[in-house]
Amino acid sequence: KASSQLDDFQLQDMLLLSWGVGSAIPQLAVDIQSQMNARLRLSETAGLGADELEAVTLGMLWSFAFNEVLSRRFLAATQHFLTRRGAALDAQQGSARGRIKETDTVLTPSVPRVASDLPDRLVLVKPPGWE
Repeated sequence: KASSQLDDFQLQDMLLLSWGVGSAIPQLAVDIQSQMNARLRLSETAGLGADELEAVTLGMLWSFAFNEVLSRRFLAATQHFLTRRGAALDAQQGSARGRIKETDTVLTPSVPRVASDLPDRLVLVKPPGWE
């Protein structure tokens, strides 16, 4: 019954359904991926909320891959969407970068510091010219 109502599902509901379905109902997993393929294509022209669509798409990608029901079509549609999304974010960043004044400086510590303390290693930040 859920397959016939997928058009009415919100993105977050579809994400939850994708995790709930897992590999138990393979046809529903295929239907969800087909519905998301259509929504990703529609996002190119309809201006759907890109942040939410990105988060849900990545969640579904993880869900379907984890449950070993990921279709090649959904993977390709996801790659296409995320490539376009990344290019759009890069373009925004490029325009923001132009607004930075040359007098703006990034403060760096004058002594080395621990950036990350991992169980098997430390990540150190050493400032330029520090010896």
